[in-house]
Amino acid sequence: MMKKFLIKLSYTVLPLWLLVIALTAYYHLQVQPNIHGELGRLGKLQFAPETMNVDVQEKFYTDIDNLQQLADTTVDVLTLGDSFSQQGLGSYENFIGMQGYSVINFHVDHNMFQTAYDLMQLGIIDSTHVKTIIVECVERYLPERVTALKTGNKSVNFSPIGRRNGTGSDTNDDKAHEWSLLDARNWLMLRLGFPEPVKHLKLTKSMFSGNRGKELFFYYEDLNSFTLSKEQQKIAAQNIGRINHLADSLGINILYLICPDKYDIYQNLIVDNPYPHKTLNEDFAACHPTPERLLLGKDVLMTMVNSGTKDVYHLSSTHWSYASAQAVALKLVTMLPQLTSQSH
Repeated sequence: MMKKFLIKLSYTVLPLWLLVIALTAYYHLQVQPNIHGELGRLGKLQFAPETMNVDVQEKFYTDIDNLQQLADTTVDVLTLGDSFSQQGLGSYENFIGMQGYSVINFHVDHNMFQTAYDLMQLGIIDSTHVKTIIVECVERYLPERVTALKTGNKSVNFSPIGRRNGTGSDTNDDKAHEWSLLDARNWLMLRLGFPEPVKHLKLTKSMFSGNRGKELFFYYEDLNSFTLSKEQQKIAAQNIGRINHLADSLGINILYLICPDKYDIYQNLIVDNPYPHKTLNEDFAACHPTPERLLLGKDVLMTMVNSGTKDVYHLSSTHWSYASAQAVALKLVTMLPQLTSQSH
């Protein structure tokens, strides 16, 4: 009886286990060591290592996540934003700081428009502490954030400083190298399209360095929204007006920076694009009550793309490159009050 059981086991369960072991070994020995970049980690995709090519070694701005520290600080520029404002040495803030401005980045929890309003409304900051606020928002989350302003909050939501090292380089913790059957299974499921967090399309011309220059990888949430409806534009204009009015009453200069989605930047170069044309940036600009206070990062980056500049975004990243951050910062600097000798 035992012999028959072992024979049956040998041609049923055992081959399946050998297949699982082989799959796990292949993933951890061949695939995982070549996973690089944010999009690589999200989709368990193999990319060559990329860096931001940051040419500075010093950080010229300060990250904080403490309300009391913010209230006790006097600064030229306060930035409130998402991951595009958390890029350390390769950030637009660092370039602004290199021009002589004192800059603080306050880590925001989800809605930077709300945080800007609350910081001013609750008296945490005024013009004696902050000269300019830059409210930065990535395009994909703009509709939900700019249309959700509440005026009666009694506290400020913010997030603790994360682990981003600020150099734009790939860093993996030790756990990334531990063997896991679950990781191998997830990799297989992703290859089968369940789910599909990273989209992959072809471009009409090479826009990235290396032998995959005509390939476009981007985060699936870039496809969440393609336009701002008329009703959303109306609400957005009202909310920006409320924030502007509060800033003006406190003597604070306020600017808005919208960081474009990777899909938006390259959408006109996609071969047989299966997705709708994205006009979120343009829709927001059309309804913005103070266009002189708005910088669409798209306007800066499209000039680079149209001139044939490669790596405006990196192949394996959902964020722009250091050169792009510099170009955006250079434009932002022209929108800031000029420095005076008395202030430094």
